[in-house]
Amino acid sequence: MQKPSIPKGTRDFTPAEMTRRNYIFDTIKTIFRKYGFQPIETPAMENLTTLLGKYGEEGDKLLFRILNSGDFLEDVAGQELASRNVNRIAAKISEKGLRYDLTVPFARFVVQHQSEISFPFKRYQIQPVWRADRPQKGRYREFYQCDVDVVGSASLLNEAELLQIIAEVFRTLNIRVTVKLNNRKILSGIAEMIGQGDKITDITVAIDKLEKIGIEKVNEELLSKGLSEKNIEALQPVIQLSGTNDEKLDQLEPFHPERMASRILGMGDIMTLIEKAEQAFDEKKANEMAEKLMKNRFTLTDYYEQLTQLKSMGSLTDLAGMMPGVDAKALAGANIDENMLSKTEAIILSMTPHERDNPSVLNSSRKKRIAKGSGSGIVDINRLLKQFEMMQVMSKQMAKGRMPAFLGGGKKGKKGFF
Repeated sequence: MQKPSIPKGTRDFTPAEMTRRNYIFDTIKTIFRKYGFQPIETPAMENLTTLLGKYGEEGDKLLFRILNSGDFLEDVAGQELASRNVNRIAAKISEKGLRYDLTVPFARFVVQHQSEISFPFKRYQIQPVWRADRPQKGRYREFYQCDVDVVGSASLLNEAELLQIIAEVFRTLNIRVTVKLNNRKILSGIAEMIGQGDKITDITVAIDKLEKIGIEKVNEELLSKGLSEKNIEALQPVIQLSGTNDEKLDQLEPFHPERMASRILGMGDIMTLIEKAEQAFDEKKANEMAEKLMKNRFTLTDYYEQLTQLKSMGSLTDLAGMMPGVDAKALAGANIDENMLSKTEAIILSMTPHERDNPSVLNSSRKKRIAKGSGSGIVDINRLLKQFEMMQVMSKQMAKGRMPAFLGGGKKGKKGFF
């Protein structure tokens, strides 16, 4: 007869343990309510569309997925099962998962109930969460989280109040603690300063594992996420910060303060932009492309190669924010289509080699075929061809020593001034 047991990483609680735990929970809730925070609860399960992509690649692997009811293999073909494509199969047999934390469900709650709550909204939530982790000493697959948050206000007074609440909770429970502050803006700023602002999540996830896996493994993970050795070397002083708070702030000073000043003054971050270009573009190929441009032999195949290298430099928003005269803060609300480059690539790849080298042969029927193959419209194809035509005109004029008119050049026959 099998001995009764529970899954690894879970616990039973005796009446005595429940009494102590409820005392702690009641103490915390009393203090939260004292400061005007209101309780909410969210379901133990959420739609996977809500949970996936919020915790990084590793976090997604730790989600407990719930099999669909009934014949959950109904939509999975035998060929798919044989391929053992776990991610593809999982998406078809599971639409729900146990909550991983309280933050993402809270964000969903606010969006879903925004017409029913008043802002700023002060909420607290104490509920269990689940992680499909390998349980180790002191770590569990099921445990409680306690969250207290304010949404709808950017005032730093909220942060001060939260610190006061934390201090009062531990003082009331007669537990001596040291409260450590962390500011994501510092990490975001450092990521931007090394030219990797779009990889802030990868950087923070890796650094968070420092005590667990050590500096060498952290650096290896950063390298696997696409950071260059130069980027990782620049991060080392930050990863290994030590000393008092004042000493740590002093150690952050060398992080190119002039670049931050340039951004604030609207002068861009041209040095970082140049460094990213140096990493993305091969010098020999760049010279070959320049020669093709000057001799007007630049084709759509060459254009595609340039787009591929441009994409490797990061998001269009980040790149635009580094350019002189561009207000990075204003870009925050701008509608920059990050999929524009991918759409252009799809159009070019749907052309035959002959069409890429000779765009003039693209008649109506060819354009319809390309539009169907790339999932775009005739308007998108015409726009690309117009842009390519302008590039050719510009290269012809520059080859003759003239600045193109749309860049400030003079009339035809007159030299432009650089």
